[in-house]
Amino acid sequence: MGLVREALARAGMTQTELAVATGLTRDHLSRVLLGKVAFPRSRDTLHALAVALGIDPLAFPEYRRSLQVLPESTRRLTAHLRARGISQAEWIRRIVPRYSEGHLQQVLRGGVPFPREAETIALFAEAAEAEPLLFPEYLPLDAWRPRLSRAAALTLPPPEARQLEALLDRLAQRLPATLDGDGFAERLLERFLAKAFGPAPPADPELDDALAYLPPLESYQPQVRALLAALHDQRLTVAELAGRTGLPRDELFAIFNGQLRLKPGPTQDILSAALGVTDAT
Repeated sequence: MGLVREALARAGMTQTELAVATGLTRDHLSRVLLGKVAFPRSRDTLHALAVALGIDPLAFPEYRRSLQVLPESTRRLTAHLRARGISQAEWIRRIVPRYSEGHLQQVLRGGVPFPREAETIALFAEAAEAEPLLFPEYLPLDAWRPRLSRAAALTLPPPEARQLEALLDRLAQRLPATLDGDGFAERLLERFLAKAFGPAPPADPELDDALAYLPPLESYQPQVRALLAALHDQRLTVAELAGRTGLPRDELFAIFNGQLRLKPGPTQDILSAALGVTDAT
C-alpha cells in the first residue's frame, strides 16, 4: 500500500482518478489502501495499477509471484529485463510502433503465446539487449532434431550421421549455458539454495528481488527438495548437472524452479543417481 501511496503522490493523482484508470471502484481502492481488503493479485489489475502510476509492475511482489505461471520464454524475457535494468515500459517503447503497446503488454502478462516467428523474436530480443537464441522458439531444436537425424540417416554414410548426432548432442547441452549471458538463471538458483540451506549469502538486491520468481522451498515435492539439497552440497551448477546426466538444461531449470513436477521414472532415477540421492521421498 505504501508503494501505491508514494506513486500516487509523485504522479499527482487522486484515488478517484486512479480508480477510473484501473477499472476499480473508488470504494474498493480506498479499502485496499487502508489495508481492509487484500491487495490485488490479478496480473491484469496489478499491471493496470503500474501503468496508471507510471511504475514498473515488477515493483509489486504480488506481480512477481504471478510470473511463476508465465510461459518459459515470457519468464526469460521478464527476468532478463530485470537483470539488465530495463523497465517493461522502456522495452515496449523500443518496439512500438512495429507492434501495438496493447499486444506487447499482453505478451508480458502471458495473455498471448510467445511469438514463434524468427523476425519477431529477434526484434523482441534486440529491444531487451538479449540474444534471440535465448528463447527456445527461435531455434526449436527439439522439434527439428528428429528431421535432421532422419535426413542424415537417409543421405549420409553411417559414420558421418553419427558425427552429426554427436554435434547435435553438444549443441543441445552447451547452447543454453552459452546464452545465459551473465549466468543470471544459475546465480538466482544458487542464491535460492544458499538462503534455503545456508550459509546465508551477502545482500544482493537484484537477486533478492528476483527470488519472488521462485516458489518457497516448502512447496516443492519432497524428492525435488532432496535433489536441491544435494545440488547445493555438491556445489554443482545446473549446466554441470546437465552435462553429467545428458538431461536438457531447460528441463532441469523447470524442475528446480518449481515449474515442472518431477514424476517417478527415468528422469528422477537419473537425477537421483547423479546426485547420490538414495531416498528422495
